[in-house]
Amino acid sequence: SMMMYGHVYVAQISLGAQLNQTVKAIQEAEAWPGPSLIIAYSPCEEHGYDLALSHDQMRQLTATGFWPLYRFDPRRADEGKPPLALDSRPPSDALAETLLNEQRFRRLNAQQPEVAEQLWRDAALDLQKRYDFLALLAGKAEKPGAD
Repeated sequence: SMMMYGHVYVAQISLGAQLNQTVKAIQEAEAWPGPSLIIAYSPCEEHGYDLALSHDQMRQLTATGFWPLYRFDPRRADEGKPPLALDSRPPSDALAETLLNEQRFRRLNAQQPEVAEQLWRDAALDLQKRYDFLALLAGKAEKPGAD
């Protein structure tokens, strides 16, 4: 990840999920004197849902942990803070329901429901692990084995 370089501003945003976080990330990235990278979720008609509902889908994807929101700002380390700010909450358990809003995921569910069900379970575990790792980097979680 670009965050491991330590001198790069990195943010993951979703305009429809959190407008304020998006604006803040863009402002911080623009103000950073070094390289900046903003990774933005962008809905697409090929996702197979009514794009008039894209803001709802973006909120749901963030809530499930599919698209976590964060900002890695190296300046925070100079202030004695973790450079990573995790801007989304722990994943909800509505991953399959949210993904099934999109045709690209409904297709697999219709053709191979057993495979799809296993993939939903595996994905939910992976998303939780990713969130836990980001929370650890953001100083929001204890290290494994810590008391």
